[in-house]
Amino acid sequence: MPDCKSQAFFSAAAKVHDTTAFKADSVIFTRDSLHFGATISWPANREACPGIVLVSGTGQQNRDGLMAGHPVFKELAAFLNGIGFAVLRMDDRGVGQTNGVYETATTADFAADALVAAAFLKHQKGITKVGLMGHSEGGAAVCIAAAQSKEPAFIVSLAGLAAPGLEALKAQNRAIVDGTAGISDSKRMRLNMLNDSVFTTIAQHVSDSDSGMIRAVRGTYERWKLKDNAMLKPDSNAFRERIYFPIDRFSIQAAGRWFRFHIAYHPAAYMPAIKVPVLAINGDKDIMVPASVHLPYFQKYTGKGILTTVVISQMNHLLQECVSCKPDEYAKPTQHLHPQLLAALGNWLLLQKR
Repeated sequence: MPDCKSQAFFSAAAKVHDTTAFKADSVIFTRDSLHFGATISWPANREACPGIVLVSGTGQQNRDGLMAGHPVFKELAAFLNGIGFAVLRMDDRGVGQTNGVYETATTADFAADALVAAAFLKHQKGITKVGLMGHSEGGAAVCIAAAQSKEPAFIVSLAGLAAPGLEALKAQNRAIVDGTAGISDSKRMRLNMLNDSVFTTIAQHVSDSDSGMIRAVRGTYERWKLKDNAMLKPDSNAFRERIYFPIDRFSIQAAGRWFRFHIAYHPAAYMPAIKVPVLAINGDKDIMVPASVHLPYFQKYTGKGILTTVVISQMNHLLQECVSCKPDEYAKPTQHLHPQLLAALGNWLLLQKR
């Protein structure tokens, strides 16, 4: 089997941008009332090989993982096919050929979907074993799946959520605010205070009724607003510094199933039960899922001897090799999967083929 310094590896990496290089089959599989549309792409040699199910992150995505104009999962599948893995990538709930309502599902539901996909792929002729690979929220979903089932042979988390939900939301929003150009330090401080306050309130009231949750979040906002208005009165730039927060829409969203599960998520409930090899890769320039916040939880809660963690320099949340590493760079046509990411994946996954 080739290592990542071999001609075989470089050949696979080169084919990332040629997503037609490998044979692909469109498939449909079902669970209860759900039916999932997916594509299975195969290595050039379709004899016995392992398989991987790709699991997407937050937000409805099609099977190609189209994000900021880039088919991230389609390119990733081409690389994985090139190193000898079959890949199943599927439309999210409510997208393409998959039915269901995405907005009422949780990360636990996406974990269940991943297990159904893994079982389907495992039953395809020539598949020897199946692993799960999740991006962003999908990183948490594959951990939940591996904790609840013996079906996955290994799991890979790419820019994956691993921290408790409350900590993850605070860190993510703080990074976004702190990285926003054109606002004052005072406005940054006030925005961070507001975000921290409402997220803490949601966590404290996560078991309340919908109406109770909405009242609690709105109450926190109103109390913050009174203090904020008083703070702004002596400021000559008060109008420019004013913060507009969509509290009505946000409080309803906070009462939904996804938000409640997400903010209550804790890796301690799942990671200790994982018994298969785990690879967790994060980028040092990822403001959505910062490596420094999330990787320590893999290290704390996964068992000894099964975990490999990698931090990729100059990699953003879409797994791209970035320059400015700001979100406005995501959509540039020159952006592609980070070569160091592919090297780390190739080295580790080839070990899983044994």
